[in-house]
Amino acid sequence: MPRALFLVKLADYGVDTFRLTQAEVERETRGLPELICNTSPIQYLHQLGLLDLLRQLGGPVTVPAAVAREINDGRAVAVSLPDLAEVPWITIARPASAAALPLVTDVGPGEAEVLALGLERRDAVLVLDDAVARRSADTLRLRYTGTLGILLDAKKAGFVASVPSPLAAPRRAHRAGAAHRSRERRAHKNDKRQPPFSSIWTKRW
Repeated sequence: MPRALFLVKLADYGVDTFRLTQAEVERETRGLPELICNTSPIQYLHQLGLLDLLRQLGGPVTVPAAVAREINDGRAVAVSLPDLAEVPWITIARPASAAALPLVTDVGPGEAEVLALGLERRDAVLVLDDAVARRSADTLRLRYTGTLGILLDAKKAGFVASVPSPLAAPRRAHRAGAAHRSRERRAHKNDKRQPPFSSIWTKRW
């Protein structure tokens, strides 16, 4: 566990620790991986009241522009999703290779941009639940985890006492588009080889 997080945990137990300056916090957390998130982990963690786990476990937290659009579209039809404008620690980014993304047809636009950003930022960890996107990440040799992986890492780090099931979140739309949700459910059902959720603290390759 990084020293900054260790000191925070000591303070939680009443141990007197010195206060870190902002520069020290940035220096201590600089080595943590950037998290590039797809829509479903943000939705599940938000609905569980645990969205802050992303910034507690990782370094910078980024969502692609397509994911931001999915989130805004979902909010427009009353899906319980965060207002990204009110989450200052999440950065919205567009892949430099965006022109080639329409050629990617086996995943949705959100997953495609997550993978594209992952290719551009090899040290980042992708946060993906979609089975097809995770197989693509395997093929591209990109590090990834998912909602359950985030929850398991949070329990290991002491941020949560137990691991709630993502299924405990309100049963609303998985994505803003009904067709996209149906396609993702079929992908999960047909995937007999779900890769294990890997800890964001361990380099997979």
